[in-house]
Amino acid sequence: MRRAVGTEFVNHPKDLKGNNDILVITQPDKIIEIHKQYLLAGADMVETNTFSSTSIAQADYATEHIAYRLNKWYVPPSAELLPAAERAPAHESAHPHRAP
Repeated sequence: MRRAVGTEFVNHPKDLKGNNDILVITQPDKIIEIHKQYLLAGADMVETNTFSSTSIAQADYATEHIAYRLNKWYVPPSAELLPAAERAPAHESAHPHRAP
């Protein structure tokens, strides 16, 4: 049975404060919205922070069993999140390494 988003950790034995990587499971819509905002501001690509999504780092929170899920969380490609027509135009100063 699939649990409702965010309820999986309600009775977790350890405090999860500071485990920001877990937001991809508990608040996926917010993560996608943040990605959309970066694209609207002109970013060419976005990625999800998974620096602490290792079993070793997650052991601090007794969540080492979800490390694989944290790393495999699906982020729709930029083109699906926000069509190119809706993105802010890239400015030359924002990308000085690009040819005009």
